[in-house]
Amino acid sequence: MRTLKFIINPMNVVDLVAFAPFWILGAMDDPPFAVPSLDSAGGSAFGFVRAIRLVRVFRVFKQGKLALGFKMMAGAIANSLETMSVLMIVMGVVVTLFSSIMHLIEAPGSALATDELIDAAGMGPCLLADGNRTADCMQSICFGTIPSTFWWAFTTMTTVGYGDCYPVTWAGKMVSVLTFIVGIGVLGLIVTVLGNNFSAQVEMCAAPPPPPPPRPLALSSTRPPPATLTPRHAPGAHTGTRRRRQRTPRWT
Repeated sequence: MRTLKFIINPMNVVDLVAFAPFWILGAMDDPPFAVPSLDSAGGSAFGFVRAIRLVRVFRVFKQGKLALGFKMMAGAIANSLETMSVLMIVMGVVVTLFSSIMHLIEAPGSALATDELIDAAGMGPCLLADGNRTADCMQSICFGTIPSTFWWAFTTMTTVGYGDCYPVTWAGKMVSVLTFIVGIGVLGLIVTVLGNNFSAQVEMCAAPPPPPPPRPLALSSTRPPPATLTPRHAPGAHTGTRRRRQRTPRWT
């Protein structure tokens, strides 16, 4: 039973998966475990087996010095799941709201995003020479539909701003400013919740263990009644001397 627990231990499974590809690929060589040469193909057909060796990175979790830190981080995340799930729902609603607004403003063919403005901003051309509108221009890729606008909303709310999608109209720029202000507030709440729970985990691990409670005194609530002194000649009184048994004389 102990051997089975040792084999199925997750960290031991990681060790097994880490060194198993070496022996598998070595046994499949011709001849087995031959010294590789520079002109050899290197087993490209079994490249995925070599990629499995990357799981050896997870062996860092076996380090005793890091185990406490990982436990504190996992505990902080576990304690923050309920609050963070609510904040994630709020963030999803905000992303959907701003993406819908930006789609109405920045979509090609809208009242504000004209073809001339899109071409001047470098997001076009979206209008072909034959008068048809193409979906391959950057303005259509970024703001053509509401789901495609989600990418812009996420990068703007997280203040990443890759620069591949950006508004070209004055109304879109105003909505963008409001978007990243709201995004900073929502992300600040998420980081605050996670940081507070992590600080609580650190204090819990760093605090000394509480002293044991004092042992209660074994005092009886009912005391025996005090001994009463009885008169010496009272009937049934104990005089402290053993009474001798009176023997009846034998008449001969």
